[in-house]
Amino acid sequence: MTASPRNDAVPASRELGDRSIISRLDPRAAQAIVWILLVGGVQIWLLISGDYGNHHQIGLLLGAIFVSFLPPARRGAEKLWTAIARPSPRTKWATALLLAVGCSFYLFWTERGEEVLFGLT
Repeated sequence: MTASPRNDAVPASRELGDRSIISRLDPRAAQAIVWILLVGGVQIWLLISGDYGNHHQIGLLLGAIFVSFLPPARRGAEKLWTAIARPSPRTKWATALLLAVGCSFYLFWTERGEEVLFGLT
């Protein structure tokens, strides 16, 4: 018995028939997608209902989505993300130092302003 020749012009998705997209995914990937959609849906519901966050967040979110459809803006965001995704060791140290100094000043001034003694004065 010989195998029938496969037609390479037919996309692989057609060969799968009527199976849903979720059934074709790895179970862990499907579970992650469901959790992301659940959390994202709840966040959007809370933002729209007005009981959570600032009202300008919806506008910022919609603006970011709109801008991401513009190719020049999308390329600029991708370049920025690529540039900051893997900082050099020197940049990591500088960031850590700035955060430590900034947090120290913030803690000190918060202590003084609220008249709570953390043992810093």
